[in-house]
Order: sequence, then C-alpha cells, then structure tokens
Amino acid sequence: MTKHHRRGRRRTQRSIQRSLQDGRYYLGVLLQGHRDAPESLVQVLQYSVYEVRYWIHTVIDSLKMIAGGKVSTNDIAGPVRIVTIIDQTVEENTQYGFVTVVMNLLNLMVMFSANLGVMNLLPFPALDGGRLVFLLWELVTRHPVSQRVESAVNMAGMALLMTFMVKTFVVFNDLRMITAGIEISFF
Repeated sequence: MTKHHRRGRRRTQRSIQRSLQDGRYYLGVLLQGHRDAPESLVQVLQYSVYEVRYWIHTVIDSLKMIAGGKVSTNDIAGPVRIVTIIDQTVEENTQYGFVTVVMNLLNLMVMFSANLGVMNLLPFPALDGGRLVFLLWELVTRHPVSQRVESAVNMAGMALLMTFMVKTFVVFNDLRMITAGIEISFF
C-alpha cells in the first residue's frame, strides 16, 4: 500500500507494509486501552490531580469557545439537562455492571465539580470571583469598598445571574430540548 502526502510544497510517498496475523491485517500501529493500576497512594493522588487539572483546562477552553461563538446553544447544559445526562449515564452503563456505573458517575462528579469551581471563580458579582475582585480592590486602594456598595453590586449581579439562568437561557434551553425530543449526548 502506498501513502501520498504533502507537506507545504513538498510531496512525499511512503510505502506501508501490512501483515496478516491472527486473521487480522496490521499496519504497524496498535492502540490498546490498557492502563496500569497505580502502585501507591501517591500515584493515585497524582492521577487524581491530573484528572482534575484536565477538566479545569477543558472548562476554561469551553468558556473561550462560548465567548468566541464556536459553541451552539444546544451544547450548553443547565441543571435540568445535567440530571438527564446523569440518568443517561446510568442507563447506558448498567449493562456493564455496578462498578462501571459508579466509576462513570464519579467521573461526571469530577467534571461537574471542576466546572462549578471555575464558574464560581469568574469575576461576576454574587460569585466568589466577584468577592475576589472586591478583595483585590481593597488590596490596591488600601481601603475596603463600603458594605452598602458591595451589597448593591452583589444584589444586581444575583438578579442578572438568576434572569440569565431561569428566564433567558439555560433552563429554557434545557426544557426546550427535552420537550422537543432532541437527543442529548454527553461525550
């Protein structure tokens, strides 16, 4: 078998040899889903940190895609669709056994926790990120924002957040998709 490819203006040609083994043809690439079990508690903790870091980066990348208009409104889930996703996960994995269901639910919990943590740190009033902005202001100016101003800003932020969540977008979008019978896919 010959493979042609182009890199810039340069065209190259490579010959790929396939071999027949055990009734299958192999091209020299073998992908296996094998993963070694961790050998110590330290290694388990290390894998856990890698997994959480992966999900945090994924959430940040997703926020960039939302801000850039690269994500459809059908791809954003609120609380109603999150419950539907959990239900789908349980239904789809029940056939593989209890341990598989629990592992997939734990993986979802890590993803939802990372998502909630990143969202909560956004510099928006009424969220922890908004509080951090006030603390940063206090650090720079050497005096705190008055409680009255902070309360008013947080109240306005909470009103905007609730309006966005309930009326405008997230819950409405979830209910629209469920009642329209649009299949919800997670991965």
